[in-house]
Amino acid sequence: MQNLTHKLSLPEDLELVEAHLETYTRVRRCICPYDPEIWMTLLKDVHKTFGRPGERWSWNHTHDLTARPAMPKPDRPARSRPWSMLTEETWDVVFHFKKESDAVMFSLKY
Repeated sequence: MQNLTHKLSLPEDLELVEAHLETYTRVRRCICPYDPEIWMTLLKDVHKTFGRPGERWSWNHTHDLTARPAMPKPDRPARSRPWSMLTEETWDVVFHFKKESDAVMFSLKY
């Protein structure tokens, strides 16, 4: 599923994928500021826990970062940063889980 959300370009195809993902439980994660090492470590660990993206789970990057206000960077870790503090330097990702229990486990673990 994750591969589909990144390879489709026709609006009607994207609408079909989005309609399908409406049945999934969503969990948002933000890497603030964006660090490719943190992102790859998270993704590799998620692959170990849930397998490769597919029918069970997927992820997509939200593309509305330019609308977010720039705020000073806090001294807290990226995971605990509140949504109101997002900036253009963030990596805002939505994970989609078919089972609600997988979404809960992901939320607790990451």
